[in-house]
Amino acid sequence: MKSKRIALTLILLVLCLTFLSTGCGDSWEVENLAIFTMVGIDWITVNGVDEWQVSARVMHIGAQKQGDEQSGGKSSSDEVLWRGTGRTIQEAFSNIVVRSPRKPFYAHINVYILGERAAREKLEEWMESNRRYYEVRPHSYIMVTKGEAYNVLKAGSEVFPTLSKEVYELNKQTIRRDGISMDVTQAQLSAWLMSSDREAVLPQIKV
Repeated sequence: MKSKRIALTLILLVLCLTFLSTGCGDSWEVENLAIFTMVGIDWITVNGVDEWQVSARVMHIGAQKQGDEQSGGKSSSDEVLWRGTGRTIQEAFSNIVVRSPRKPFYAHINVYILGERAAREKLEEWMESNRRYYEVRPHSYIMVTKGEAYNVLKAGSEVFPTLSKEVYELNKQTIRRDGISMDVTQAQLSAWLMSSDREAVLPQIKV
């Protein structure tokens, strides 16, 4: 009799779990995501006012590729280039995604490019803001460039179908193999910035 009660209890438990496990109600289909793969950060002056400029490579998804090109984005074969400005970093990002009905997805960002002025004047402010966001990868690479990072992001790729993939693989493989420079991740840079006996360094990228 006791074994029957146990079996009945298990059956009821399984049925309850089945009804409760109905899937993710807040999930998003990949076709509805704006997947960011590479981001450029600049601190610029426009009409005498200092502001943030954020540029981003965003993946084309399915049939919306043609629509993105018609919306004014400059594209490579698999990515479109978006740009936004604002008094704060959050405002600049908001001005990027407001043009698209897709939900922004930042967890796939492989590389950040910092313009020289942003790196000199706003590095710690940007790092603090960026590391607070839960989707950000701590092991994304960070590089710096002379002039504006936007100029790097609007350059075309030569080997890979996307610029973000080309820069990521170049940084991961060629630099380590040939010893040309060093790869620096967000986690490493954060540790160096907080260290009392270590200077922070970044590799340089050129168009």
